Amino acid sequence: MPPAGIIAALAEHGARIAVEGDRVRLLFPPGSPPPADLVEAARQHKAALRVLVVPPPVPQAGALDLSAILPAHVAAGFDQLAAGYPLLDDWPRRIEAARQMAAQWHAQAYRLGWRELDLYGLHPAAPAARWSARGLAWMLGKGERVIALTADAATIETQGGNWLRYFRPDDDTGAVLAWALPIAAQRAAQ
Repeated sequence: MPPAGIIAALAEHGARIAVEGDRVRLLFPPGSPPPADLVEAARQHKAALRVLVVPPPVPQAGALDLSAILPAHVAAGFDQLAAGYPLLDDWPRRIEAARQMAAQWHAQAYRLGWRELDLYGLHPAAPAARWSARGLAWMLGKGERVIALTADAATIETQGGNWLRYFRPDDDTGAVLAWALPIAAQRAAQ
């Protein structure tokens, strides 16, 4: 089983990988360990799991220069969104959370086969209502953060410490990049 599959299988059993300093630990609910073969697979792939679970370090929000981290059109898109009309509730906080997520996870997501629409897409007619077309970045904003990313899902930790799974869409949801929405482009052009 590949490391990304191990993480997904552990999540199905309520378990997760945690990296604490030099240690890689398997965490699970008391009295409910994952199957022994899954634990053994995690032991055998410890180094690879560490790479998948630990995101690269991110500069502090005030010093975050996306143009040095992201493709130019993505960094420019975030700048355009910051100057545009709010597309979702709590827009400034969502943009900041999306910027942090992009700085940490964009490169790894790309390597795992995620499309920019999977990360930054919104539905053009109903950006706030069509959750099925909402990219991973726009699922964050109220203290949530991505803590793990595989080829087909992201694990999001809420401010309260709960975990949510966001599954990458495998078909066309009708989404467009958030900065390509007419209302976003209209305001930024003014």
